[in-house]
Amino acid sequence: MHRINILLLTIVLGITAFCNGIKKGNVNSNSIEILYIKGSINTRTPIECGTITKAKSSYRKGDTLIVDKQKYIEIVNQIKTLKELKADSTLPNCDVRIQCRINYANGDSVKLCIGKFNCLIKDGNIMSKNDILVYLIRKYSGYYNYFSKSELLYFPELNKFGIPVDYRDLSIKYNPNNMPTPPPPPH
Repeated sequence: MHRINILLLTIVLGITAFCNGIKKGNVNSNSIEILYIKGSINTRTPIECGTITKAKSSYRKGDTLIVDKQKYIEIVNQIKTLKELKADSTLPNCDVRIQCRINYANGDSVKLCIGKFNCLIKDGNIMSKNDILVYLIRKYSGYYNYFSKSELLYFPELNKFGIPVDYRDLSIKYNPNNMPTPPPPPH
C-alpha cells in the first residue's frame, strides 16, 4: 500500500511540474499571437482594439501564432520604431481588422491593433504609420489570402513591397453570399 501511495504521489507531482512548465513556456516565450477578420466586411460602427476574440461571432476570423525567431525579430524591431501621435494631431478613426499580442521572454507583452486603413494602435495609443510593420504582420499571418487580387490593389503597402510569394486567393471561399468583389481603384 505504501508503494502505491508513493507511486501516485510521484505521478501527481510529475504531472503538476509538466503542466506548470507548459504554462510558463507559453506565457514567457517570444511569440506573436494574431487574430484577424477574414476578408472584406462592412460594419456600421468601427471595430475597436481588443474586441476581436476567439469567441464565436458574426465575423469570420483567422488566428496565427508566430514563433519563428527571424519573423519575430523583424516584427519586434519595427514595433520599437513606432512613435505615438500627439494628442493635438488629427487622430484617425481606427476600424480594427487585426489584433496582435507580442509576448516577450521576460513575461511582458504588447497589444497592437491594425485598422482598415493601416491605422496602428499600440497599448491603447494611436501610433504613426509604419507600412513595413503592417506588411510583415499581414504577410506572416496569411491575412492577404482572404482578398482577391483585385482587392489587393487597395492595400498601399503592397505597392511598395509586392504581393507575398506564398499568396493564395481564398477570397471566393470566404466572400459572404458570393458577392462580387469591387472593381480595382482608378489609376
